[in-house]
Amino acid sequence: SGAHYGSYQIQFHETLLRRTFNGEAYQKLYSYHYLINGFAVLLSPQQ
Repeated sequence: SGAHYGSYQIQFHETLLRRTFNGEAYQKLYSYHYLINGFAVLLSPQQ
């Protein structure tokens, strides 16, 4: 269902961010899951 797929996308984004930043702090600004599949993050200058 659409709700199930939306939950899957959010979980997928969280997993991808945790793996990408490998324990570093990050702040997810928004999770796009209605029109496009993607996300936005706030990065430090070092990242």
